[in-house]
Amino acid sequence: MHLSLSGIGCYIGLNFCGALAYANDIVLIAPTVSAMCKMLSVCETFTARFDIQFNMQKSKCMMVSVRKWRSLRSIKVSDVCPFYLDGKPLEFVESYSRLGHI
Repeated sequence: MHLSLSGIGCYIGLNFCGALAYANDIVLIAPTVSAMCKMLSVCETFTARFDIQFNMQKSKCMMVSVRKWRSLRSIKVSDVCPFYLDGKPLEFVESYSRLGHI
């Protein structure tokens, strides 16, 4: 709810779809690097307020860009736009398997 109220993230029409959740798993979807940084900041504020910790072993980052896909494959994305959660860098991956889905 905090993420949707922030006004940051992806939308389909007027519907917020920037945070997909199942049980204790969450996927953040942002249209830009700066939007993702702001969304992560909202998450950090929430966790501090409610004394919750993210599992950094399960926390990953993946960038999908149709227009820039070719150029992204030739560089290390984490060097260009690193993301942090609780002061720790998120690991960039090309794919991720969770609950049987890739």
